[in-house]
Amino acid sequence: MEKQAIIKVEDVSMKFNLSSEKFDSFKEYVIKRLKKQVKFDEFWALKNVSFEVYKGESLGLIGLNGSGKSTMLKTIAGGLKPTTGKVEVCGTVAPLIELGAGFDMDLTARENVFLNGALLGYGREEMEKHYDNIVEFSELQNFMDVPVKNFSSGMIARLGFSIATEVQADILVCDEVLAVGDFMFQQKCHRRMEEMLSNGTTLLFVSHDRYFINRFATRIWELENQTIRDFPCGYEKYRSIKAFEAMQIAAPVKEKREKKEKPKPSGGSKAIEKKIKSMEREIEKQETLVAEYDEKIAAASSDYQELARLMEEKQAEEEKLTGMMDEWEALSLQLEEGV
Repeated sequence: MEKQAIIKVEDVSMKFNLSSEKFDSFKEYVIKRLKKQVKFDEFWALKNVSFEVYKGESLGLIGLNGSGKSTMLKTIAGGLKPTTGKVEVCGTVAPLIELGAGFDMDLTARENVFLNGALLGYGREEMEKHYDNIVEFSELQNFMDVPVKNFSSGMIARLGFSIATEVQADILVCDEVLAVGDFMFQQKCHRRMEEMLSNGTTLLFVSHDRYFINRFATRIWELENQTIRDFPCGYEKYRSIKAFEAMQIAAPVKEKREKKEKPKPSGGSKAIEKKIKSMEREIEKQETLVAEYDEKIAAASSDYQELARLMEEKQAEEEKLTGMMDEWEALSLQLEEGV
């Protein structure tokens, strides 16, 4: 069966004009702008990017800050119009790109449910059918008549996620929104995202959480130098590919240096390689251990005391996994540098 492309991006470039001057006030900026005295520097966030995303994929965007990840998501979600090129999206998009985006901070949470629903393309009657589920999932029953401007960042994230995911969209776009809020609600959101994926929703996300990327990504995009490199694999395989490439690049330099300096043979590299292989086995075991907690948590869903204990244990094991991955990365870097 032929894959169905739900997003098509053709030769997209995105340019921003950044002011190279500092202004003491907005008034000064407006006056100089009207007089055409403001100087701008061109900044290209994306250049000639083309790709397709298929229905049901879960795609993680990776790159340094400022590499164009958020710009790419906003372009797909319709929040930005590309300078050149074309974006085609087949289906409904639920964007979770900026905390509080689509909310009027002076309105209550109740009023914002209907406002946000309207922005997603749903009428009041449709949103009324889903209202109770949104409130229940967000756990904000006692705050629905409070203006959103009085909410914490975690409460805003709860409300935004609950609205965006209650009505099953074809595409869910997330940009670090779930980095705020408490751990238990994050896990609750993760389970809902897994349900959406199992029902055919396509997921595009930006995250610096390695465990989250490893858990959800079936495909990786690496953004660098205004372009995208596509890795049709999960996060662990992506890390292995990058480590191998780093060693391939470093090998000729290392060989040239060794010929020039003629150092005495050392068993250091072999020891590091052995340690890396051992770490990979330990990481695999730790990933299995972390994954087993999902089943335990699901089984204990009605026992809140047990659930809290399991959540705490899982978080500790996830932190341990992150530490192991950091150690693996440091060893790979040592090997790359020929230490």
